[in-house]
Amino acid sequence: MMPGTVSDELGKLTSIERLFLNSNFFTGELPALFANLINMKDFRIGGNNFSGKIPEFIGEWTHLTSLRIMASGLEGPIPPNITLLTNLTDLLVIPHICYIMCLPFRLSICVDFVKRCRRISD
Repeated sequence: MMPGTVSDELGKLTSIERLFLNSNFFTGELPALFANLINMKDFRIGGNNFSGKIPEFIGEWTHLTSLRIMASGLEGPIPPNITLLTNLTDLLVIPHICYIMCLPFRLSICVDFVKRCRRISD
């Protein structure tokens, strides 16, 4: 666990393809420099306390195959340009409240509950 904010320096690692920031209780917004991560294929940010909206720059990551935003603290809506990501085969977006209620169970058991969640917010 590494609480605090995510360093802008990560946005300078333009050749990075996978970034897992799960379960660190990070706060603040995702750095704007993450827009430079154009080779990103797999991005996971569950179990954090980020603020702000799901960034539009994610829709510019044309190599992205997997995006998992579970209990991240980010608010919706999902940016419309994500629908243009033709390589994206794994998309999982679960708001804080749905994720917390599913923790004692296997995630597959919670599918019906998650489907009933209408908004991506806390």
